[in-house]
Amino acid sequence: MAKTLTKIESALEYLEIPHTKEQAELLLAYHDYILKRNDILRLISETSSDSVLFHIFDSLVGYPFLKKYNFQLLADIGSGGGFPGIPLAILFSDKEFLLIEKSSRRAGFLRACVASLGIASRVTIVEDELKNIDTKVDGAVFRAFRQIDEFFLQIANIVKPEGFIFAYKGKKEETQRELLLLKENPKFSENFGFEILFSDKTFSPAERSFLFSTKIQAQ
Repeated sequence: MAKTLTKIESALEYLEIPHTKEQAELLLAYHDYILKRNDILRLISETSSDSVLFHIFDSLVGYPFLKKYNFQLLADIGSGGGFPGIPLAILFSDKEFLLIEKSSRRAGFLRACVASLGIASRVTIVEDELKNIDTKVDGAVFRAFRQIDEFFLQIANIVKPEGFIFAYKGKKEETQRELLLLKENPKFSENFGFEILFSDKTFSPAERSFLFSTKIQAQ
């Protein structure tokens, strides 16, 4: 346990994320919670401490970018095992989060997990399809490997006019290719602005880039 906590604290320092001892210990508790239940729920592909830590740390790679944006309520689309929503909620301790998950088993896990961590008062679990959500949020994040154009408009529908979409993506070249597809479609290019962000701090050989989008305000 002490060794894992040290790894967590080292990762937070590497990412230059200000944190308290309590926040580092909450990340450890989240790690332990997943590790004990993953064989049954298959939240991540491999049940090992290093694998759980990778997903936690990778979720936090977006923190330095997200802290620059003004938000109070952030949605995590297709939260699954809580990535990136729960690690972000632990570090953004003054913000509220909406974790959207259509799987009843995973939604049940998320409810029990945030209750166990003591953050249920500001982290709400919604068990439903994205298309059925009518809550309006300041920003939406998701960490997935599907092409963003497949469900971009559904995400945009729950984001306030002045809000943002923050997509965790992979290699910069692949993100640029997805962006070209979006820009070629007038329903995207005429209504949204896009920017690719790139992190040089990752926890795997793969690159981590982000696609940041805001709605174009009518003049």
